[in-house]
Amino acid sequence: MCSDPDSPNPSAFSAMRCFSITTIVFGVLMFLSALSQIQGAGAGEPCYVCPTGAVDYDQQAGFTCDSGGDSSCDPATGPATLPYWCAENPNWDNTQASCEANGGSWTAYTCGDSTRFWLGTGVREGSRECNAAQTLYVDTCCTAGDPPPASNAVFNMLATFLVSILMIISGVLLSCCGGVVSDGKMKAAMTTSSIATIMHFVFAILTIIGLGTVGGMTDMIGAEAVLFFQIYLVVVIVWEGGMMLLLTLYICAIQRARSSGIGKVHVVGGPEI
Repeated sequence: MCSDPDSPNPSAFSAMRCFSITTIVFGVLMFLSALSQIQGAGAGEPCYVCPTGAVDYDQQAGFTCDSGGDSSCDPATGPATLPYWCAENPNWDNTQASCEANGGSWTAYTCGDSTRFWLGTGVREGSRECNAAQTLYVDTCCTAGDPPPASNAVFNMLATFLVSILMIISGVLLSCCGGVVSDGKMKAAMTTSSIATIMHFVFAILTIIGLGTVGGMTDMIGAEAVLFFQIYLVVVIVWEGGMMLLLTLYICAIQRARSSGIGKVHVVGGPEI
């Protein structure tokens, strides 16, 4: 039943039921979000030019021709073993002379440019393309220092699945589909909601830490990408705050309903059980 006019406190019952349905809705949204993360979580680490150390972002890495071509494919100036893409593109202009002769622009690029390019391609660590890029730039661009951060995509996906399931269970227990409301169901809903609230709090703290970290990644991913991630993380923080507020209000509504006697078994002629 979705309403109970005969309950000890109909308004408290309605408020609790309203919050249970709202919790289900947001739980389902988070579950769908977790499903959308599966492909990214299984894709592996992105392609870092220097996967085990730091990058000298200002170091010149080579030259490129905007009409197609790269100095790394010039046998006279390129590496001893040319990248495989050179043979696959025999018509490239790989010298300044040939590039400009065909109307192209010969432009220098840095290790920072290379890093941002490969991170933006969607190529993953361990692939043929990434291995070739790492081999090409290891001597020119890589220096001693901290390696790039590991991906947390799998953790995010699993954590989102868990908290969404907790929210759905909590809401269903006291929803119209949950049957007659009992004190046991109310306690279970409060427990699952409390765990979900704690998880949202942890997510918010981790996101705040991430917001501070991403500001120092301009050289790695570029200013525009940093701004995008900063906006995204602020939205996530607001979302987590909203989820904590929703679940806190839901817990309070359940406690109010319990205090009103809702969920207790009344025995005719006897005490409340």
